[in-house]
Amino acid sequence: MQPFDGRKGKRLAYDLVADLRFFAFYIGNETILAYVAPWKHYNIEKVFEPGEALGHIFTISLYNRYNEKGEHIRTGVNVSQRIGQYIQHISEPDYQPHPPFTAEEFSPGSVGDWREVLVSFMRDFGKRNLQTAPLEGFVGDYAEDIINYGSGLEMLTAIIGNIIRLDSDYQVMNEDWVRYRASQYIRAHQDLTYQVQPRFKAWETALWS
Repeated sequence: MQPFDGRKGKRLAYDLVADLRFFAFYIGNETILAYVAPWKHYNIEKVFEPGEALGHIFTISLYNRYNEKGEHIRTGVNVSQRIGQYIQHISEPDYQPHPPFTAEEFSPGSVGDWREVLVSFMRDFGKRNLQTAPLEGFVGDYAEDIINYGSGLEMLTAIIGNIIRLDSDYQVMNEDWVRYRASQYIRAHQDLTYQVQPRFKAWETALWS
């Protein structure tokens, strides 16, 4: 694939990418719900199983915390509590969250929105359904070790956040390249013989804080 020139367009703010990578880290190390209800056991392992759960909790977080420009917003939703409700919802068939989850809650975005680009990647990744060249021919579950390991999911999310570029209308200019580079990281993480070309630059893998 032809590399995208990272000097084009507008990047996501450094503090936003930092927020995203910390969020991913807390998923991977299973502390994302540590302060919601310390006395309650949430079956966070459900997120690591093949399916849409990973994409859904990214959706809950991104669309209740940021707008299409990457600015912080307040929607009145307690994100951690809502994620806790979702985990309980997929773990316990008889549990009824309030308010109930709807299809619209998990598909609020439009094509080209940076939030949808990230959510769509995580949804496909969680389902083990990334149709990208770097993962062609790979045999086995390429997602579990990354999702269920804080720093692996953290780095994957940081790479996506660092590479996304927006045009003047805040539409993502390089989604194919974002998915390609993120998939290269996944392949290299799982296959020690795989050579990432072109090699990752420092800014692509930077862990902003």
